[in-house]
Amino acid sequence: MAVSSVALTKPKAMQKLPNERVPDLNLSNIVNLALTKIKNPMLGTGFG
Repeated sequence: MAVSSVALTKPKAMQKLPNERVPDLNLSNIVNLALTKIKNPMLGTGFG
């Protein structure tokens, strides 16, 4: 669920805040990486 929420929030935030694209990508990358490592430690960055 968390991954879906982040995935849905990512494009919306990018459309609303085009200027904050770089920081948003970094934040989502960190969150996705953390969630992926916690949920799927074997996949690692394969999910993202």
